[in-house]
Amino acid sequence: MVLPRLKPTVRFDIPPAPVVANSKTKNQAIDFDNDALMSSLTNINSDSDTNDSLIPSPGEQTIKKPPGQVNRPNSGGFNLQDALNWKQGDYEKFQAYVYKLANAKLDTMQCLTQQESQKLETVYRAAECKFDKLHIYEDHWPIHELLKLHLKTKLAAACNESNNVRSIMKNLVKSNTKKLAEKSPASPASSSKA
Repeated sequence: MVLPRLKPTVRFDIPPAPVVANSKTKNQAIDFDNDALMSSLTNINSDSDTNDSLIPSPGEQTIKKPPGQVNRPNSGGFNLQDALNWKQGDYEKFQAYVYKLANAKLDTMQCLTQQESQKLETVYRAAECKFDKLHIYEDHWPIHELLKLHLKTKLAAACNESNNVRSIMKNLVKSNTKKLAEKSPASPASSSKA
């Protein structure tokens, strides 16, 4: 028995990041089924050289975090850069700035959940002041997810380095013990047999 081939349908309840046009690109018509989504996106003038003016109007919806874990797109998660849909240079500046803030203000030897809330709020506010477009994202989720990745990576690197140091020290102790044993004079029991 041959089953009919069905066309899979996927429904996403999250809005994509807004598509921002600049003077180098043409505005393209995008067909959305959800009228509420269209009204929640900020229109950008194509003649504008900056796209940092994406602050939502009063009553305008913010963009929610996509489902899943960041940088786990093959496991039901999402790629942060793709989810934001920013220009490559804008994303790289954002990433570098958040990493710099994290290294300066947070304890990089602790995961995000162990950080002091006041310090986290300082990082969130500083990043939002530097990148106005972050105001349209609900609960600082792009900053939060980037911090989570950065702190996890820093902590893993520190643990790996610590394990490497332990391994090196262990090998040095073995090597030095062996050298000392070779240099020490023969024990009296072995010299009496000779």
